[in-house]
Amino acid sequence: VGQTLVANLDQIVVVASAAHPLPRWGFVDRLLASCAASGFEARVCLNKVDFGIDADMVTELGWYARAGYGVHLTSATTMEGIDELRDAVAGRTTAFTGPSGVGKSTLLNAIEPGLALKVGEISRSTNKGKHTTRFAQLFPLENGGFLADTPGLRQLALWDVSDSDIDQLFPEFAAFIGKCRYGNCSHVTDDGCAIRAAVELGDLSQRRYFSYVKLFTDG
Repeated sequence: VGQTLVANLDQIVVVASAAHPLPRWGFVDRLLASCAASGFEARVCLNKVDFGIDADMVTELGWYARAGYGVHLTSATTMEGIDELRDAVAGRTTAFTGPSGVGKSTLLNAIEPGLALKVGEISRSTNKGKHTTRFAQLFPLENGGFLADTPGLRQLALWDVSDSDIDQLFPEFAAFIGKCRYGNCSHVTDDGCAIRAAVELGDLSQRRYFSYVKLFTDG
């Protein structure tokens, strides 16, 4: 799957929703880490913002923006943020991923009417074995670029990333890596850890740090 994805993709949009379901930020973090491990640029999209967003959501999105991710707030109902998202995928080969129910299909149709229907037809045919699921299907976008339907995207894995490299999957850690007391610092229990100190000072997101710890300890 990895080779096929690398050949086709140059960015992935990780979609969460403001409601129905509520955001699972830890899952978003894992998808973003998987994108980084596979060498893909990633964006974060909070969909269904017409249901309203609370202060915690604003805070989380702020941390993603500070980490360097493109952040989008969208509603396929009111069309809020759709023009900006359409511009972000123009001329690029993009895949959308995220848990079920976050409105990926409605987002795709908002970007380009009928797009999700085409993707759905391909997805159904791959499930029937008509096409191998290892190959991404590319759909041309009216503004240039392609949307990639990548059946293997959910299985983007971290299995080939060593524990010592997981910190590199969190771009906001970069300014602090190398400043720890010990060169082989795990950033979990070691004394003199610059990343933990930055979390305590509020320079890094505590919740994002906990996502790192979970990825590290899960191995």
